[in-house]
Amino acid sequence: TATKADIVKLLSTDSFTETELSIFPNPVKSLLNIESTLNGNLSLYFFDVKGKLIKELQTNSTITKLDISEFSSGIYFLEITNQEKSKTFKFVKQ
Repeated sequence: TATKADIVKLLSTDSFTETELSIFPNPVKSLLNIESTLNGNLSLYFFDVKGKLIKELQTNSTITKLDISEFSSGIYFLEITNQEKSKTFKFVKQ
């Protein structure tokens, strides 16, 4: 179970710029698109609203399409990191 400090840490970042990293659509029904202008590996961490890690994966593609149809409807956080920066996105699964 995530503590309040964990959630604050999750939401505070040395962040990517909007041109470096984006996710869409939001809200999403089944396919979440992640676009990156960065070279190299990105780590993706999906959390539910309680802070529980529900999915983790790696990508090195500039466009990643993720099937999240198995997620229940609700609010989620996606933390995307590389060796230098991280950014946390909030999205709604319909």
